[in-house]
Order: sequence, then C-alpha cells, then structure tokens
Amino acid sequence: MTSGTLFSNKRAKWAVAGIITGLVLAIWWVRVYGPMKAELKDMDIRLTEMSMKQARLKKKIQRLSQKIKEARAKAARQQRIIRMLELAKDAESANAAAQAVIQDFLETNGITLISYREVSAGKWEDYGVARMEFRFKTNTAGLAKLLKLLQDSKDLMRVESLTVSYRRGREAGLQVLMRVGTLFFKAGNTGK
Repeated sequence: MTSGTLFSNKRAKWAVAGIITGLVLAIWWVRVYGPMKAELKDMDIRLTEMSMKQARLKKKIQRLSQKIKEARAKAARQQRIIRMLELAKDAESANAAAQAVIQDFLETNGITLISYREVSAGKWEDYGVARMEFRFKTNTAGLAKLLKLLQDSKDLMRVESLTVSYRRGREAGLQVLMRVGTLFFKAGNTGK
C-alpha cells in the first residue's frame, strides 16, 4: 500500500462519513426538528390565544362580580324598605322606625345624641311624611356616615333640613340639628 492510496482511502472514508452525517442531519431536520418546530409554533399561538381568552374571562368575572355585588346591595336595600314599610303604617310607627334606625346608627358609631322629638307630619304627593328632629354632637366623618346612611335609604327617609354649628374649645366638634322625613302609607292608600 502506498501512502497515496492510504490517503485517498482516508479521504474517501471521511467523505462517506460526512455524506452520511449530512444525510442523517437532513433526515432529522425533515422528520423530527421541522415538525417539532411547527408544533412548537402552533403551541405558542394557542398559548397566546388562551392567555387573551383568560384575560377576557377575568374581566368578565370582575364585571359579573360587580353586578352580583350591586344586585345583593339592591336586594338588601329592598328588604330594608319592605321591613320599614311594614312598620310604617302611620306617622307614629314611621317615626318609631326612623328613630330606631338612626339611634342604632348613632350608638354604633359613637355619636352623642342630645335630643330628638317628633315634628308635625306632612304630605308628599298623596303619601304621608312623618318628621323627627335629632340634635347630636359628632365630627365630620360621623356626619358623613350618617348622611350616607340616609342617602342609601332615600326611598323612605330623607333629610329635610340640616343645621351644622362648629364649636371651638375643649370639646371641638359639630353640633347638628337634623330634620328627617319618613314616608308612610295609610291603610288603603296606593298613591296616585
């Protein structure tokens, strides 16, 4: 064997090995890597679609949760109205119901009730309106909470007049005189 044939046999072996390696890589590329790459791309697209769908569903859940919360608040408000209407058949019972609600609120919020009294009843359209005056001491936060309570029950109770005085000194705070009107239905009265 001459060194030229040995060298050419080595070269041929390397050439054959390179061709075989190239063919194996080409077959791997076509049969394995290409389909995996396409599948990976499809999965990436599906992941993006699912992420967008998840974001939409989260927003929908938030909207529906808010609607449920509002519906529950509305139902609770309607139940309060129904209970109050059942109690408020005349001016005295309407005043008693309003007094109970307001006094309970004042006590639970640490507001000092000085006095309360009934005022002559009036009318709103064809309905009776019982009236009470409350005099109490509080701060601005307490007054705001009370006004919010009355605003939430505006179908039955409303503030007819409000006088607020600020006193400086040791017991700084607000002196409040508030007249509250409470709607009541006389027996057989259905309004207009």
